[in-house]
Amino acid sequence: MKEGSAAKLQCTVVAEPQPTLEWFKDGARVKESRRVKAESDGKTAFLSFRETLPGDNAEYKCVATNDLGSASCSARLTVKVLSKPDFKDKMKGVDVVEGDSATFEVQVVGYPEPSVEWFRGTTQLKNDERFEIKESKEENRFSLVIGAVKRDDVGMYKCVASNEVGKSTCRADLNVKERLFAPEFPEEQSDAPVTVTEGDDVNLDVTVNGKPKPNVTWYKDDRILRESNRLDIKARGDKHSVVILGIKPEDSGVYKCEAKSKLGTVTRTFDVRVAGIY
Repeated sequence: MKEGSAAKLQCTVVAEPQPTLEWFKDGARVKESRRVKAESDGKTAFLSFRETLPGDNAEYKCVATNDLGSASCSARLTVKVLSKPDFKDKMKGVDVVEGDSATFEVQVVGYPEPSVEWFRGTTQLKNDERFEIKESKEENRFSLVIGAVKRDDVGMYKCVASNEVGKSTCRADLNVKERLFAPEFPEEQSDAPVTVTEGDDVNLDVTVNGKPKPNVTWYKDDRILRESNRLDIKARGDKHSVVILGIKPEDSGVYKCEAKSKLGTVTRTFDVRVAGIY
């Protein structure tokens, strides 16, 4: 029974001569008031509460008595006290590496049972392909799971619990760390030599991934390449290349791209062979 609602207890008695009917609360006679009334139609006794209060929680007994004896019946009135939502376990800040999942969890109690909403900043979150809202009402636990976390998911998240009595809020931050990985060449390469005709322009290019961003160095026959009027070394984003203009026989050799970071080193080689013009 919710606090403030009306309630009525009743007990039906069959007896001759007609009995007197009395109500007791935890063994003491019930005191009537404007709020609590005891009534009877001769066969059925009623105990009515115009509005229930927490103090009405008790075991109630109706006792019927006549010259031949007495009988009783009892029932418990349970009044559930209205209470504003209260976070027993609040959200805690989460640190996660990008690509992993992140979970915020709370335990909230209150009566009537609170409804729970989740927000990022002022934007309410709903279930979708990356956001999952879970409830375990038996344990009063609620959670927000963010899948495949991105860098731009960083920010303040909020849980709002509300019922007819009021509203409570708790907040926590999500911090997303950059996922680091060693340098790599994502594209496959043929092992065949690069055969070109003397006088042609040659473009040796690679794609290099890695976090932190790798340092890329080009070599020819294990000596560092330097730019010249015929040699152009380019880097744009993760694309790296060496352009040789008007290639000559002496440009033949093994060209190597080396990508290095604190997490490791990878290399890719090109066996360039220059054919003369006949």
